[in-house]
Amino acid sequence: MTKTSWRDLRRPLLAIALALLPFWLFLGASNELRVNGELVGGSRFNLGGLAMALAGLGLAVGILRERPRRTPRLALALLALPLCLFQAAVSAEILSLDRLQAALLGPPAPDPAAGLSQAERARLAASARRPILDEVVLRDEFLTVSRRLRAQTEEHIAYATLCHRHAWLAVAPLPAWLSEAERAEVAAAGNGARSATPPACSAAASRSLMQDLAEQALRDRDLADIIQAAREERFGTGPAQPGPPPWQLEGAPAALGETGEALRARLGLADRPEPLEGAPEASPLQARLPLGPGVTAYLDRAGVVRGLLLEEGFAGRLGGVRPTQTASSVLRRHGPPAREVALQGGVRGLLYGHEDGAVPRFDMRDGAVVGMLLIR
Repeated sequence: MTKTSWRDLRRPLLAIALALLPFWLFLGASNELRVNGELVGGSRFNLGGLAMALAGLGLAVGILRERPRRTPRLALALLALPLCLFQAAVSAEILSLDRLQAALLGPPAPDPAAGLSQAERARLAASARRPILDEVVLRDEFLTVSRRLRAQTEEHIAYATLCHRHAWLAVAPLPAWLSEAERAEVAAAGNGARSATPPACSAAASRSLMQDLAEQALRDRDLADIIQAAREERFGTGPAQPGPPPWQLEGAPAALGETGEALRARLGLADRPEPLEGAPEASPLQARLPLGPGVTAYLDRAGVVRGLLLEEGFAGRLGGVRPTQTASSVLRRHGPPAREVALQGGVRGLLYGHEDGAVPRFDMRDGAVVGMLLIR
């Protein structure tokens, strides 16, 4: 290239350089708006980039107005003109590179094979068919997965609507056997802060919410389908039937009202009842007698069984509930308790009354049933 031709091209090349340099050089002000640690907005005004873009734009326009026109110089000026306009729009935040990239390339898509594998489906289907899982337990597990799935779906849709105008997920329909209250419970799970205030559009947020979150939701959708199929296979597609009352006891080696001596003779127990230290005079529970794994009988002063404590190891049920089941299973079966009491070790007891004086109490800790007490 001769000395003269280089001088001819210096100004259009400088205009192109001024349009491109702000992509690497930021001379301005930026701020971020975060809610609960998540980026939900902000600004990035590149004052230096805007100044360089306008300077390059002035150079390009000046070259286009010159006479005579030289082809190489004119071509570079024509290239510099849209580059400078684009840089000015980006630096002034009129255009977003992330949004432009998303518009041109589309949002990241979840892997079509992101759901459960065949082996996982078979294993989870066999687990959902276990006889120990009754209708309430299956319904409770279905609702747990459905709440999580609705939250994921609504969060995905909110971000997709804001940034891509296209969502990969849609809200899954719920089966007819759920009650209106349970449907409202699932719907409420989707109305959280994440769906109400989606994060600012960015490549990282798109990968997280359009791809990663969608793949998690596809796995949960498969899991919900497996639990739904197991429930309908065993209990039909109609609404849940009323369960046993909270005081109904199944599988216990003793009953309220039985004498301790008769109980020891029937079960062949060598141990005698142990007095309860510090028991109030008015309390009907004055002594305890272990009967087997997870079962303890409480006797009054006359030696009559007045209470049964059922803990982990007990294979039967009280009101259709086994120890270690979820606390929500009790509420789904029996509704709100007549009274709630605070016990030691962070345990809360839910008490339900009965007309013959029997009082069942379900003890909860960390979302699980740790013990059940039936007294009269």
